Amino acid sequence: MKLDYKNDLRIELPYFLEMVKKLNGSKLRDNFNHKNYYQVDCPECGKRKAIMEYFKKANTFGIRCPVNGCVLNKKKGTKALTLNDLIKYYGGIEMFDRWCIARGQFHYKDQWYPIKFKRLGERSSRRKKTFKERMDLKSVVLMTNIQSGKFKDPDSYYYSHLNDSEIRLDI
Repeated sequence: MKLDYKNDLRIELPYFLEMVKKLNGSKLRDNFNHKNYYQVDCPECGKRKAIMEYFKKANTFGIRCPVNGCVLNKKKGTKALTLNDLIKYYGGIEMFDRWCIARGQFHYKDQWYPIKFKRLGERSSRRKKTFKERMDLKSVVLMTNIQSGKFKDPDSYYYSHLNDSEIRLDI
């Protein structure tokens, strides 16, 4: 189930500033790019080198940590995390609930679909039988039919005779 996020910076800005306060951020200005950013404590490694800023490519706010060995986004293995994931993992349940209501996305439990019934012990895909397995099965079926007397019909290809628990096939 894919969630459709609405990136509205007017909605995200108060939550961005709340996370900056929660992570003890201070406002700084980059002299090279002339943009504002916040230097905060990294929620993963705890060092005061993480930067919270606006990600232009993703059109949302986020956090990135330049410390070696610190991986904020463990699923992707990157050092950056969007504001949505930051609130989800480090913001707390109460803040995440407010965030979901403000953005118009609700918990997955509201859109719950049951899991499809799976029979235990069955394979999900059928395995093709080998030639030997097919021939063994064919001979077992043939012997069962002979013992049950299905081949006594004169129109069949084989005639069977039972003599002292011995099966004879006449062609």
